[in-house]
Amino acid sequence: GDEQDKHVAVVSDASFATTSSTTNDSNSLTAGQVDFSSTPIPKILELFELSHDNVLHSGLTSEKAATLFQQYGPNSFTQPPGKSLLQLIQEQFEDGLVQILLVVALVSGIFSLMEVLSSTHSTSFLKAFVEPIIITTILFLNAIVGVIQSQSAQESLDALSKLQPSVATVLRDSKWLPDVDASTLVPGDVISLKVGNAVPADSRLVNIQTSTFAVDEASLTGESVTTQKIPGEE
Repeated sequence: GDEQDKHVAVVSDASFATTSSTTNDSNSLTAGQVDFSSTPIPKILELFELSHDNVLHSGLTSEKAATLFQQYGPNSFTQPPGKSLLQLIQEQFEDGLVQILLVVALVSGIFSLMEVLSSTHSTSFLKAFVEPIIITTILFLNAIVGVIQSQSAQESLDALSKLQPSVATVLRDSKWLPDVDASTLVPGDVISLKVGNAVPADSRLVNIQTSTFAVDEASLTGESVTTQKIPGEE
């Protein structure tokens, strides 16, 4: 798009990584407890010791951006280490209720065995052990479903990570810098969004140069209809 298609947003939480993490810095602790979606933009900037007017007109200085990057880390998803199939199966049996049912199945199996050994009449195996077999079968089916869901969740996180844009247009040192690595964005950065752009970080809209501004949030909310945004709102 051209200059008329530009929309300006200020990064309120440039950390899929560390804004809410606990550090020894008092400002970090305060920032981590703030609801960035409802707090007024000037208040958000104050948390990071930034001037509202200076930031919106000049952006961050390179020195301030470097300081915030050291404090809050990269603007990227922290990928958890992958789990093996054996670990996923083991997790399904760590639930207290599942462990109780396993004990019940074991005790039921012991009593069924004792009944078979003490019985003077011939009893089929399936009839004697029907209760422990049913309980064990249900637990293993539950474990299979749990493993599938865990793998699906990991695949969804991987897919979401791939959707994150790799570059952004950022205002720094009073200059608009195109194709800046999106992972280097920090809280307080002013970014420019145009038609078709992917939003590179959690941001608050401060200015639009068209009549409306809509965002496709389907990857996050599942909504198929775009969401209208107004400057100053969440």
